[in-house]
Amino acid sequence: PGSQPAMEIALTGDDWDEATRHADALEVFASADPFAWADYFIRRARLITRIGRGDRSARDELARLRVDGAEAGFRPSLVLMDRALAALA
Repeated sequence: PGSQPAMEIALTGDDWDEATRHADALEVFASADPFAWADYFIRRARLITRIGRGDRSARDELARLRVDGAEAGFRPSLVLMDRALAALA
């Protein structure tokens, strides 16, 4: 889906509104036939966005999702998660 690369660009640039917009678009796209890959990237975008906006309560959930991503082999997706988690340290 086209929203995922754009979502990555928005997250990399700390453009939280745009990242949320793309996560929402991916959710709509995947709603007809939900699949784990889309759910992972939607949750990831929303959690990174919450942390980027100063919501420290998302830390534990993002840390758990990071473990899931590593186990699923989504290694490139971990970089932005690590950056968000490090910002809370």
